[in-house]
Amino acid sequence: MIEPGAGPLAAWGLRQPERRVEGFVRGGVHASYVHTHWAGSPEVAARFVEHCA
Repeated sequence: MIEPGAGPLAAWGLRQPERRVEGFVRGGVHASYVHTHWAGSPEVAARFVEHCA
């Protein structure tokens, strides 16, 4: 785990595996260590395609 995990203005709000905030936003810079992959939540890909249709 990276400490601190977020600054005063967090880049992300995560709900799983636990509820927490992550990343930093300052001016036009958005920085975080969040890594996402479709295999972690395949239903997200399906919802994305449905939303785009």
